Amino acid sequence: MDSAFTVTGNLGEMEIIIENGMARIARSPCPGQDCVRQSWINKPGDLAVCVPSGVFIVISGEDDSLSPDAVSY
Repeated sequence: MDSAFTVTGNLGEMEIIIENGMARIARSPCPGQDCVRQSWINKPGDLAVCVPSGVFIVISGEDDSLSPDAVSY
């Protein structure tokens, strides 16, 4: 289901869009706008992040091919 909604992060309101099984941050009050320029995410494990706003979008699901790139403690 396609949708757009607003979430409130540390810096204010952000717009998240979901279309055709993909998600992205469409609007953010952060200064760098790296999160807005990031491409669409759609596979389990994909991540879209706005660090200044403290907002993380993670695609969840099962995918046997996923393994961690790195682990830290």
